[in-house]
Amino acid sequence: MNQVLDPHWGVLYEEDLTSHKSHTVNILVNNAPGVLNLVTGVISIKGYNIQSLAAGPAEMEGIAWITSVIPGTDESIEKLVQQFTFILHLCSFSMDENVF
Repeated sequence: MNQVLDPHWGVLYEEDLTSHKSHTVNILVNNAPGVLNLVTGVISIKGYNIQSLAAGPAEMEGIAWITSVIPGTDESIEKLVQQFTFILHLCSFSMDENVF
């Protein structure tokens, strides 16, 4: 199955033993130049593919939000999210499993 072009990727079937799922990661960061590049750099350096990415200013002045959908196992995405703690501009983050 070509996971890049498959619109149903992230939908688990009973015979799917890989336990890969799409996860939504929400990140609040300081609204500064280059922060989006830092976040996407962490994702790509760890070998993950970004299925969806959205970013914009938050309600609080000087804060921006980044929402990304990243495929992987629960454990691997938790390890990836832990890597975000090393970004100096990080304010907070949360992770939700997508339900299709």
